[in-house]
Amino acid sequence: MNFADNLLNPSASVDERSTAIITIYQKGKISITWNQLRHLTRKCAGALSLYVKSGDCVAGFVGNTASAVIAALATTYLGAMVWNMILTPPPMTSAFSHPDSVEGLLDLEAVQEHDARS
Repeated sequence: MNFADNLLNPSASVDERSTAIITIYQKGKISITWNQLRHLTRKCAGALSLYVKSGDCVAGFVGNTASAVIAALATTYLGAMVWNMILTPPPMTSAFSHPDSVEGLLDLEAVQEHDARS
């Protein structure tokens, strides 16, 4: 069992419908239940597994949202060593201006929007 497993499946009984994460935006908030968190983490891990392998170092260009938590859990679940969260947007332009320094880019928000439509 790794770090992500321990967080997603605590030894104490957790109500699957209870809130695990709340993201507050200017126009409202989004609550994610434990069941949704586990599901979204598995989906994200599936997408990341195309690029991320155990021992890889991963950096995320993310906002301070539930998506960042989901991506970090998914990355850890896959056995990646490091999760650097770089808040957007300023560093994003730097990474895109030097694409040779970035092995792969995955747009987590686009993955989640696709899943929501499916």
